[in-house]
Amino acid sequence: MSSTPATVVRFSAEVECRRDESSPLGLTLVGRTAAGDIAHLAFLCAAPAELPAQLPAATVECLGPQQYRISAEDRSWLISAARSYLHRDVSAQFRHAVPERQAPLMKRLFWRVVLGVAAHPLGRWWLSRFS
Repeated sequence: MSSTPATVVRFSAEVECRRDESSPLGLTLVGRTAAGDIAHLAFLCAAPAELPAQLPAATVECLGPQQYRISAEDRSWLISAARSYLHRDVSAQFRHAVPERQAPLMKRLFWRVVLGVAAHPLGRWWLSRFS
């Protein structure tokens, strides 16, 4: 019985392969997905030596327990990792969905006056009398 590999992440642009021999997360792939967000996929393993520093539009699939395949163009690499950690930076989509609120008019005027007074030497002297 053969099962279809599950796609972990599909990068749409160039992927940076970061190696870190001093950390348990020995390999981290960083790139942009088709949705436009930046994804970080870290593996709890040593990075394969033959993996280049940059990959074109790669796809990562989970083949089974602790088995992953990184495919880019006509090449692929098999990785045996105890765990993988996927982080998607969705801050751009969040800012688009929740618009920034403008400060109320009275608060803006108050701070404009206070900062204007504090910018002048006579204003700083006047403000120092209250502290």
